[in-house]
Amino acid sequence: MDELIHSRITLEQKWLNNGGPSFSVTIDGIGNIEYKDVNNAKTRVDQISKITQEDVVELLNDAETIYFFSLRDRYGDLKNFPNSPQISISIHHGNRYKNITYIKDKSIRLPRSLLMFEKKIEKITNVSSWTDIV
Repeated sequence: MDELIHSRITLEQKWLNNGGPSFSVTIDGIGNIEYKDVNNAKTRVDQISKITQEDVVELLNDAETIYFFSLRDRYGDLKNFPNSPQISISIHHGNRYKNITYIKDKSIRLPRSLLMFEKKIEKITNVSSWTDIV
């Protein structure tokens, strides 16, 4: 349980050319959500929200299911794709930490499971209420 309390899941999105919403959303182990607007998001004020601890456990279990900690650290380079968003997902759980950064562009081959995990984080945190993401 102590391991869960100190867990963190962060999803960040940024654009090199400011072409879309840039933000970060962090979930801690007890379900607190902290949203920070970086640029061009619908909500320009930092927000705080909450999900259940069961939702946090579900996300951490999903990370294990998709072998998150074994995936590559990087997929694509933002400098080569200035008109596409760069997504970073990081998880700190127990003694493990992993950050995966990728470009969301059709020409980049991404694990489908990673994209589905991103969507699940967005859904559970209801990030669309603060950004223009659907």
